Amino acid sequence: MLDDVSTDNTVAIVESLVKECHIERIIKKTIWLRDEPGDRNKLLLAGREIGGTHFIMLDADEMITATCLKNNFLRNKILTLEPCDRIMMHLIRLFSSINQFKKEAILKFFIFCDDNESLFVSNFIHTPRIPIPLYKRDGKDIVIGELETYGVLHFDEVNLTKRQIKRAWYRCMERIRTDKSIAELNGSSEPEKKALLLDSPQEWFAYNFFDVKAYMIPESWRERQILEWLQTYGQDYFAGLHIEEALKKQKA
Repeated sequence: MLDDVSTDNTVAIVESLVKECHIERIIKKTIWLRDEPGDRNKLLLAGREIGGTHFIMLDADEMITATCLKNNFLRNKILTLEPCDRIMMHLIRLFSSINQFKKEAILKFFIFCDDNESLFVSNFIHTPRIPIPLYKRDGKDIVIGELETYGVLHFDEVNLTKRQIKRAWYRCMERIRTDKSIAELNGSSEPEKKALLLDSPQEWFAYNFFDVKAYMIPESWRERQILEWLQTYGQDYFAGLHIEEALKKQKA
């Protein structure tokens, strides 16, 4: 587990679960810096040091559907992997609540068997789930394509206000740390095509630890950081950037 200089009691919670969840190592960063490839490499190298060979790459707002546990369905597929093999699954985007999801085909690599040498390389964000060299090696791909049965749940759009703040935070950070134009930074904010919404099978969430309220808690730290950036760089620096929700917070 890697802690990116959290300001709440995340580390204490993780430390209390070391035995129960078989947590082998806790990496504690001391200076906050958004560095996705660096963080993933720290975790990958730590995994190798303790003898890890198979890796599952999930973001903090993602969770494998509980249906994958039934009859060791996913575990058995993972155990068939040899070095450089990969597993691709559907990213299931929940929308507005956990009770509905967008019917769309978004297949991504989430799991791989390590070659013990490849590393993650990318810009400071938008890092691929699989080290790029692994894509260039001979290896088989397993596709788990039963969208309405198995997949990786994405909670990003469960709380739409929280999502707007998160997107504003990313745009501000990229404005500061890249040379992208305002148009490029706003590109991801273009309206998406409306997707068909379907009811979420409740068996997806059948973990005894699952609590949807965890995804509804406002991330006040993002709001604070946006306001700090506005004060440091001035509003003119972010002129034209789609960060309306953040500006509303500043005026409130």
